[in-house]
Amino acid sequence: MSSRVESLGLDWVSERHLRVLFCAESPDLPVGRLDQAARAIRDAGVAGLSSVTLAWNSLLLEFDPATPDEDAATATVRAVLSEAWASSNDEAWRAVEIPACFEGEFAPDVEAVAAYHGMPPSSLVETFCAALFVVRFVGFCPGFAYLSGLPSALETPRLSTPRVRVPAGSVGIAGDQAGVYPLATPGGWWLIGRTPRVMFDARRNPPALLAPGDRVRFVPIRADEFHAFQRTGQHV
Repeated sequence: MSSRVESLGLDWVSERHLRVLFCAESPDLPVGRLDQAARAIRDAGVAGLSSVTLAWNSLLLEFDPATPDEDAATATVRAVLSEAWASSNDEAWRAVEIPACFEGEFAPDVEAVAAYHGMPPSSLVETFCAALFVVRFVGFCPGFAYLSGLPSALETPRLSTPRVRVPAGSVGIAGDQAGVYPLATPGGWWLIGRTPRVMFDARRNPPALLAPGDRVRFVPIRADEFHAFQRTGQHV
């Protein structure tokens, strides 16, 4: 068994929930391993297991309240993780390119964020689009992917007062994370751009464009290209 698996934090946080904390000493756990571990647990047929939820560097396993033996469930999960960890491949990931317009009505906060960091908006966009982001997990609303990899030069506190409505496709940053709002929802992140790509469609398989482990790059486009992409689904 690998030392990392031996040092995992497995603890019951309620009578139904077993939390699996990976690499508490390091927030940079390769997300592909986390996703593979979640799939391995789902596929293992662990007695009483009803759901597995991914978070930043942990999993939350929900069990049927009638599960008879917490110790046995914990031991089974640890054994499954040992095998999954040993066979994981950190290089197996999917690249996703997201075109986004960072100007005018599509970027209501880009000037304010640039001013906060003492740089022109063009430098902010250049720095943002040079970054390679990683989808850590999906939550908040269907298809909302939390992205790590925001350059430290762009780390920005959340809005003090959230917006009542953020347009679908808005590219936001908050703290050291980035994300794209898949639906029109309230939100407290700074909006620096917007993509014409559909991030979530319940009729699509899979419905969400992004999944844990994906690598994401943003590509700047002009407003006319934004509208052309909406019409054709292709870059100009």
